[in-house]
Amino acid sequence: GDSSNSNSASGGEGAQGVVVIRYKMPPYELDNGCVFYIDPLHEYTANYSRSTTLRDLKGNYDATARGGIENNWAPGSWTFDSSNDWIQADGVASAGTFESGNPFTTSQWLLPTTDTYSGGPGGRVIWSTHSSNANRRMFFVAPNDGRIGSITNGVITTNNDAGKIGTAQGWKLFTVAYDGTAYRIYLNGIDVGGASTDFTGQNQFSIGQEYDGAATGDYYRGQMGFICVHNRRLSIEEI
Repeated sequence: GDSSNSNSASGGEGAQGVVVIRYKMPPYELDNGCVFYIDPLHEYTANYSRSTTLRDLKGNYDATARGGIENNWAPGSWTFDSSNDWIQADGVASAGTFESGNPFTTSQWLLPTTDTYSGGPGGRVIWSTHSSNANRRMFFVAPNDGRIGSITNGVITTNNDAGKIGTAQGWKLFTVAYDGTAYRIYLNGIDVGGASTDFTGQNQFSIGQEYDGAATGDYYRGQMGFICVHNRRLSIEEI
């Protein structure tokens, strides 16, 4: 990536025996309607205690690390173990960000581990919004082949063969852009599918698992970083 618009995750340029990982950061990350942004690189360098509180760099809605994820930080990403690791960010949802008719965009860098999985229909969940177990909207990595899928009220509405994501594909920028009536899914800025749906009464926001009430599960497995939510639908040029 362009080093002028990147973050170095470890080491120094040209250091012998040091692997340098760069994540290209979108230019809109902290402006133009961004209402929530958590950054593992910032957490790692600025918060040595590794608190379960993940600070929203916009100062609006701090999130909470669950299941021990605070001990899985590395420069540039969080590692989710598929057992009980997830991030609770209900403040974003309870503010009405995901309410029906409100456009929004979410984005995050992903490097999931694609594996055989015998859990529920959600596969390895990237993020979900909900108010109850029967009122869910979620996006997931399908088992075995790394396809991106989505579920509305328990019904699979999208399961894209066009875009695959997983260890073999390397890091991907995963974006969901919603215009108030329908969403589109993008991988590295490429449209890989979408569907029409509403987001009514969505006052909980879970990153890395399906539901944070009485039926937790379908935990994400792999790495994730730089999670951002905008209160508008970004243009394709911005994505």
